[in-house]
Amino acid sequence: MNQKGFSVLEVVLVMLLIGIGGACASPKTQQVEEIRFRALARQVEKGIISAQYMAISTGREYNILCTEKAVYVRPGFQKAIYKFDMGRHVTIPRNITGKKISFNGSMAPSKGGTIELVNASLRKRARITVRIATGKTTIYYEKY
Repeated sequence: MNQKGFSVLEVVLVMLLIGIGGACASPKTQQVEEIRFRALARQVEKGIISAQYMAISTGREYNILCTEKAVYVRPGFQKAIYKFDMGRHVTIPRNITGKKISFNGSMAPSKGGTIELVNASLRKRARITVRIATGKTTIYYEKY
């Protein structure tokens, strides 16, 4: 017999296999995005700690400055020495309290606050809090 196409059963089986494969891949993508988000939050925290230690060791002022898509570490009002881009799904809200954090040669910042990173695809946020009295940083993760 001469067959010139696919049967309905063959098409249904192929569609089923594609659907199962896609369903298995989706949670992995979420996990990868979660790992990237947490790594970005830790990277920003390390930038804050670096600015703190550079201010202590040099005696100069170092600032953390946040925009909607990046965090900058800069000496005084000079050009930034570190820039942390937020990537595709992560933003920084405009109303955060840690929009500008300054270290003036001591462990405690002259102005502290909280930097908030929001990942829209995960529906999660990371709050990096810098305490004014001690200069310590803490990261809190939560769903919104």
